[in-house]
This record gives sequence, C-alpha cells and structure tokens, in this order.
Amino acid sequence: QLGQTDEAVVQFEKSIELDPKDHETHFRLANLRIYLKEYPEAIESLTNTIKNYEPEEPSDPNDFINGYLIRADTRIKLAGEEDTTPEEREKLFEQVLEDTTFILDEYPDRDAEVGNALYFQGTSMRMLMRYGEAIKALTEAIQLAPGGAAPYTGEAFLKRGVCWLKQGEPDLARRDFEQAAALNYEDPLPYLWIGFTHAYEEDYRKAIESYGEAIAKNSRQTSAFVNRGLAYMQEQGYKRAVDNFNEAIRLEPNESEHFYKRGIAYMWLEDYDKAFSSFELAVLYNDKSEKAFRAGARALRELDRGSLADEYESRARALESQSETSS
Repeated sequence: QLGQTDEAVVQFEKSIELDPKDHETHFRLANLRIYLKEYPEAIESLTNTIKNYEPEEPSDPNDFINGYLIRADTRIKLAGEEDTTPEEREKLFEQVLEDTTFILDEYPDRDAEVGNALYFQGTSMRMLMRYGEAIKALTEAIQLAPGGAAPYTGEAFLKRGVCWLKQGEPDLARRDFEQAAALNYEDPLPYLWIGFTHAYEEDYRKAIESYGEAIAKNSRQTSAFVNRGLAYMQEQGYKRAVDNFNEAIRLEPNESEHFYKRGIAYMWLEDYDKAFSSFELAVLYNDKSEKAFRAGARALRELDRGSLADEYESRARALESQSETSS
C-alpha cells in the first residue's frame, strides 16, 4: 500500500517459503506482478495459485476459476509484448484456449465466468487467425453479457468486427465497430477500423472522415494519420497525404515506413529533392528496405544523379537477391 513494491515481493516470497501451499499468498503475489507487468512471473504465481487452491466454503467451486481467467488474460498481455517471439506468441494463445476450455467444460452454468472465458477464447482465436471460431466465441460472449453491459462487451464487438473484415464482410464489420464506438465513446480504435471498412470498399472520402474521428479522439493515433495519408493518395490529394505522413513521422520519428510513404507522395508531386530526402531517411532507419532503395534510385534519376542512383539500385538488387536466397 506504500508503493514499496520490491519489498512487497520479497515479503510475499518469504511468506510462501514458510507456507508454500497458501494459495492466497501466491494470488496476491501474482496480482502484484501483473501490476508490475512482470507477466511470466505472474503466470508462474497464478499456476501455483491454481495448484494449491483449497475451497474454504462448501459452496466454493472445486477449482480456482478466477485464477484460470486471470492467467488467460495475463498470457494475452504477454503475447502482446514487443519482445515476445511469434513462436512464443502462438504458444501463449494456445495456452489461453486450454485455460478457457477448462472453464467452459467444467463450469458451463456460471454465466459470468463463461462469458469472460469465451471473450478470452475469441481474442486468442482471432490472433491465431481462426476467424470463424473467433466470431462464434465472441458472439456467445456478447450474448451472455447481462443487458450487454459486461466489461468486455465493447472490446468483443471490436474484435468480432475485425474478424468480419478479415472474412471480407465490411458491412457486418462496420456495424460491430459502430456498436463498439457507442459502448466505448472515447476509444479511437472503432473509428480507425470503421475507416478500414470504407477503404476496403474503396470509399476513400468516408475513410478519411472516419480516420479524422479517430484522430479527434486521440491526436497521437499514428495509424490513423498513416491510413488517412494513404486514403488521400487514392484521392490524388498528395499534399494532404504528405501532411498526414509528417504527423506520423512527428509521433514515430524512427519509423522507416513513414518516410517511404512520404517519399512516394512527393514523387507524385514531382518534388524529387524532397522525395529523395524521404527515401534516404527511410534507408537510414532501415537499411534492409529494398523498396526504399529502389524508389530512391528513381528519384535520383529524375534529379540526374546517375552515379548515386546506380548505388541505390545496386543495393536494391542485392537485397532482392538475399530475399530470394533466404526464401
């Protein structure tokens, strides 16, 4: 309670040494580690909680249901960390399915816990690209929410919408995103995804409007600026595209792809000096970007800088050759 979290961990661990079968102490330590975002350690503590759980009242369930749910949620959080490898991520989502399937099989009549289990299951299936199964699980989770008011409902609509869009159903997806926006009014993500549905249908004016709504909710929404820039490119609004890519660069100044996209917009504007400057920055931040080297070569030829253009073209060919060899 004093915020001395390191000392708190030490005390919990000492307590566990004295009584390793006290599931409540394991659970308190797990919650502290989740707060500290120490997810692998939290998962270990939750596993110990589940293993050592003993019902206190005759009405208590035989298993620590909440432990399974929190472990599933923590595994999803760990899967979302940048340094989690694709192989580790897939394993974590499979483990979420194991945790949630246990609850669905053993406690099918506990609606609140089943609803959360279905939500976590649908979330994991989406990330495993099992979109049909994800839609089914998320739909059942939404249907179990009392009055549609469960904490997960807005996210369930959002995730189900993503699955609909992946299946090529933009209208169904948009309806889910609109429902998510109504439930989580301040969240920019539903508006971003509504923009994606319009872009999917090649209605770029509406896409631009939706990306703008996402930006109004959160002016640091980089993806909205990037995609609004791309939509302006489709509408031949290249100067506005540059403005949006510049906003993305301001928010993520080390991202090579933003500079590459800005360079393409400048090429359409026939501003080849600025185009090359953009491609040069793109390859400085990512010297494996074949497309940026190739585009840089085109800009340099327009500037009659043939020698440097040849160097850029040579780098592009070398990267292409490496890619073909590795594949």
